[in-house]
Amino acid sequence: MGCETYDILEILERPFGVAPEGWTASSSMLKNPFRHGTQNQRLLDRLREGPATALELALPPMGMLNYTGRISEVRKVLHPQGFDIRAETAPGNRSHVLYSLVRLPSPPPEVPHAA
Repeated sequence: MGCETYDILEILERPFGVAPEGWTASSSMLKNPFRHGTQNQRLLDRLREGPATALELALPPMGMLNYTGRISEVRKVLHPQGFDIRAETAPGNRSHVLYSLVRLPSPPPEVPHAA
């Protein structure tokens, strides 16, 4: 499972909601079961657009003071759909955390046991 790496300054300088050039969401089949307008719904919609820094999630317009709690809640819903939220330190700046939506690897097919 690969994950794209992005320059933290490029992400911080881009307008809100604009994904880095060349980024394509592999989440077209991902359903957003959260009620419209909730922080969970906004978080998942934002991550579908591309990676987001912790700072971006905490400051307006997102303004999620408990974004780590929202990430945990969204992860629980994403796992059965085959997705997760990956947290990584930003390249060149370990004080910045970058969150991205990733597809989980497909589990190997089960082999029936001989009786």
